[in-house]
Amino acid sequence: MRKYPGLAYVICLMLGDALAIIASFLFAYFVRINLDSRPFYFETTALDILFSFLIIVPAWWIVLWLLGLYNRRVYNRRSHSSEIVRAGAASILGIMVLIAYQFFFKTSLFASRAVALWALIFCFITLVIMRLVIRQIRRSMSTRFSTGLKVVVIGNHKNTERLIEHIADFPEDGFRLKGVIAGNSFVPEEFRKYQFTSLQTALEKVNPDVIFQTDEYKAEYVYAESIKHHILYYFVPTESSLSSHIGDIELIGDTPAMLVKVTPLIGAARVGKRITDLVFGLIATLVALIPM
Repeated sequence: MRKYPGLAYVICLMLGDALAIIASFLFAYFVRINLDSRPFYFETTALDILFSFLIIVPAWWIVLWLLGLYNRRVYNRRSHSSEIVRAGAASILGIMVLIAYQFFFKTSLFASRAVALWALIFCFITLVIMRLVIRQIRRSMSTRFSTGLKVVVIGNHKNTERLIEHIADFPEDGFRLKGVIAGNSFVPEEFRKYQFTSLQTALEKVNPDVIFQTDEYKAEYVYAESIKHHILYYFVPTESSLSSHIGDIELIGDTPAMLVKVTPLIGAARVGKRITDLVFGLIATLVALIPM
């Protein structure tokens, strides 16, 4: 069975985002009730609050997903700026979606406009803080427990050295170097203990989860073996041939790598489709139960 690099991390992000969103609404109501002396009318029950959160969290997950906040190319960047900007946009869009929902379905998600404003501010802050905390926990756990997918890097190219050094320096990306099939000139001396003379030997000794190939030597054979052993296969195109390759390009550090998929629905795509089906099914069911 294929493994998806970062799937557990994405699930943790989704749970963290859910906690951040719920906390932001609780903070917003607390501030409005305790720190704002203006009167307002709001009457609800525990069941209404539970129903509201069943609407709020899935709606926000969808917004976050559409803005790419569950995409490896976003959350694995060394800089946090893109993720922070997207979190701000998600906060604004999420509030707009909920205001539209409240208007059309005559619900009481927001007791006043101040609650919506405070919810937007707190949502942005809690999303950013929660994601930074989860990222730091991931880095600490990756360093301490050597978690991550086992990687074999193949190819006589300068990108081999770049990949090796990046995987070793940034374990939080979810990869562990376990094998290298390349000449000595492309492997730093401290990593030559991972060298193998053939792919078959590496497969037998390491049982890798991921293969990165940095040149085109026997590429069809390597790809066939990755399929046979249910291994994720990344091809690293050279600078001269980068524009001629079609596919989703990921950056492993500064090195572009293209995941070659067997079918369009594997790993995260399959999980994402299943989650989307469940979320839309739940929303449709809840909407159907609303008395008209």
